[in-house]
Amino acid sequence: MIEAPLRLYPGGYVRPEWQVLAHCVADAPAATSADLALVVGVSAQTIRTWRRNAEYRAYEMWLLGEAFGKTVVGAVSGIAYASRTSPIPTTSLTTRERLPRIKEEISEYAVECFDRLKDIMETTTSEKLQADVARDLLDRAGHQAVRRETAPRATFVLTPQLYEILQKRQAEAGIVVEAEVVHEGPEVPKP
Repeated sequence: MIEAPLRLYPGGYVRPEWQVLAHCVADAPAATSADLALVVGVSAQTIRTWRRNAEYRAYEMWLLGEAFGKTVVGAVSGIAYASRTSPIPTTSLTTRERLPRIKEEISEYAVECFDRLKDIMETTTSEKLQADVARDLLDRAGHQAVRRETAPRATFVLTPQLYEILQKRQAEAGIVVEAEVVHEGPEVPKP
């Protein structure tokens, strides 16, 4: 918990929920949106929305600066101020150590993304958008459309002599080729 007395925020009024959130971030910088949502009493989506808000970010930056003490010049709602600021305290975590945390954040967000897609599908009047969303949801649920893989078809014009040679070599090699003579026409002149 931040115990040092803080100066009055130079940006003016700050919502009480934002103050609680910013203090929680200062106390537990590694807390997930879900953890912060439990403490503040709102949804994780609300926490993410607030944390993207420029006014909230300015307040959080100011608060963290007051708490952790590096000076930087900033601006809030057009008011310039000097504040001791630091982004969320850095740790020496490697990318490999951070990966599970990132996956957890994405997983938390996935449920809300699914709900949004479902809402879009149910409320939009665009049939194309509905079909695209439905197809995407089905694909991600493992119900992809069956993709037929066919061998490329080729058409060759062979003289009867070349056709005999080809059949003989296929038989020697043990290759079975599904082919048929479509049209027996006049012999093709040699180039």
